[in-house]
Amino acid sequence: MFCRVQDDEGRFHCICTDGWAQPDCSEETDECEEGHFCQNGATCMDEFDGFSCTCAVGWSGYICANDVDECIANPCENGGTCYNTQGSYTCGCAAGFSGSRCDEELDECELDPCQNGANCYDLVNDYGCHCDPGYSGKNCENDINECDSVPCFYGATCQDLLNGFNCTCAPGYVGGQCQVNVDDCVLRQPCLNGGSCYDLVDDYLCVCHNDYAGTDCQVDLNTCRSSPCHNGGTCINGDNGFTCACPIGFQMDFDCLSDVDECEQGRCNAATYISCTNLVGSYDCTCKPGFTGQNCDIEIDECLDTPCSNGGTCQDFVNGRRCICSLGWQGDDCSNNINDCDLDFCSNGGTCIDEVNGFNCSCAIGFTGRTCDINIDDCTMNPCENGGSCVDGVDSYTCACAEGFEGPHCAEDVNECERDTHLCENDATCVNEFGSYTCYCTLHTGPFCTEDVDECLTTDFCAVGGTCTNKFGSWDCDCMTGYMGDRCEEDVDECLDTPCGADGTCTNMMGAYECACKDGDKGMACYDDCDPNPCKNGGTCTDKSNDYDCTCVDKYTGRNCTDDVVDETSAQVSAASAGVVGGGVVAALIAIVVIMAIIISILVIMNKRKKTKAGNEPAFEYTNMPPPINVGDNPMYMGADKVGAGSGPPSSQNTLSRQFMNPLYDYDEDEGDATVLTNPKTKQ
Repeated sequence: MFCRVQDDEGRFHCICTDGWAQPDCSEETDECEEGHFCQNGATCMDEFDGFSCTCAVGWSGYICANDVDECIANPCENGGTCYNTQGSYTCGCAAGFSGSRCDEELDECELDPCQNGANCYDLVNDYGCHCDPGYSGKNCENDINECDSVPCFYGATCQDLLNGFNCTCAPGYVGGQCQVNVDDCVLRQPCLNGGSCYDLVDDYLCVCHNDYAGTDCQVDLNTCRSSPCHNGGTCINGDNGFTCACPIGFQMDFDCLSDVDECEQGRCNAATYISCTNLVGSYDCTCKPGFTGQNCDIEIDECLDTPCSNGGTCQDFVNGRRCICSLGWQGDDCSNNINDCDLDFCSNGGTCIDEVNGFNCSCAIGFTGRTCDINIDDCTMNPCENGGSCVDGVDSYTCACAEGFEGPHCAEDVNECERDTHLCENDATCVNEFGSYTCYCTLHTGPFCTEDVDECLTTDFCAVGGTCTNKFGSWDCDCMTGYMGDRCEEDVDECLDTPCGADGTCTNMMGAYECACKDGDKGMACYDDCDPNPCKNGGTCTDKSNDYDCTCVDKYTGRNCTDDVVDETSAQVSAASAGVVGGGVVAALIAIVVIMAIIISILVIMNKRKKTKAGNEPAFEYTNMPPPINVGDNPMYMGADKVGAGSGPPSSQNTLSRQFMNPLYDYDEDEGDATVLTNPKTKQ
């Protein structure tokens, strides 16, 4: 909006933007009332500072000026062609369809095209007519001429009718199609005196016997009509009369009245008859048994009446017969069925049912075969699972389960671990599996942990040069001196046993130790040479480096104060006195003193040599090398024996297998124990 000055008085005129009105542009205008731009039947909706268009179907765009191409969505059905139009579309339908979307099928029957009462049925783009009988054509417009097929026979005239025809028959014929020739012999029965009638077309013909003549055989020509011949003689008509042909037993004369005696003529068979009786016009022969016939010349065939039943063969002989029966039958006439069940063929409780020349066994449950001798294999369906073996029974089976399974069909897993039926040994852990179990070993190997693991195969299994000895379920390390532990991995702290005594300082080393003694010596032990006191007779001992001195009391002398001191004055007095006794006694005493002095000197020298030879080693000696120390009694070596996880204390045989000697222990071979020596040097 902007304001424009209109005159000199200061009046103004507002030019409003679209959507606003009134002098000061303060009111919103309704663009839909003032005229809008919505096209093609769209509905205008006023909005703040504008408007919007709701387009009619088929249009789009801000003011609904864009035509929507409905054909893009293929709205036309059944093969119809879509044509877009402004705001809509049209469908060009295929033949047989209609409707805005070609979705309606045309019913051609609405035009009622079928004629003559026919029923119309609709098809796609077509129709059909169910014609009434007698009509044909697309619309049943044609009357069928039934005479075209020439249905009338034998020259009859055909007349077409609606759905039919009529035949006018020629003389002598009848029927719907004149197909039946009229039988004049039946209709008229014209022939007399037994004449034979033969039908013709609209006529007949009579064929007369010899003694009759005429169209209908009405003329009698027979002279024998009066039956002039007796006793069964035959009259033969002739031109001049008749002749009688007499039967056997009567004379051939004019009227057959004379009888003939056949017995005199020997009519009966002489070999097979008993007697002959003459009769009027005949005779009677009485036959021997087995023969018959007028003259007893026919042997009676007893097999003629088929006496043998059930396919038996009849064998005839004079006055008798014999039946050879078919298999399965017996008796004079083969009427008795042989009971094949008498031999009891059916086994295993089967019931025998007799048949002709045979039998049938109704088997007990579990058996089959002709004689029920076959036990039905109930294992054919493989009922046993998980490798179980099926054992057939009678109408049953048993499953012999593979190890690890049970149940009627071996389908149930056996928990060997819970039942304690497993073979795991040596504290192995049993873990159940389906159909089996697994042994988890601790110190053994093998499926059942029964095989020993040779730990010694591992290189350097025992440390620091230890010697490994395999044991069942364990091992034993023979450690080098100064080492211990299951695998010799621990250094023995020899200083724990104070091997240096109170006068020395012990320094532990790998596999060994060293004593630093107060007197300056070093070695494996520090000893107070005055403990125990080697000085006898109250002498005082002074300790020295690997040595000692004895300060003797009066009257004693020598290294250990074991020698008596000799008083020279007393000796002289004694000698003088002894002189009285005798010079020999004095001399003997002097000799004894000298010898004792020599022995003492020798002992002192030997002791000094030993100390010199040992160097810095402690001044002690052993009369025997003790056997290995029993580690079970020595807390210093506890844990040195490897028995196995969870095993008890070492046995008396599990000793530390190294020749380590501790000079502070005295080994008692009888007791197998080590005792502490307060002074090793006293072990003599």
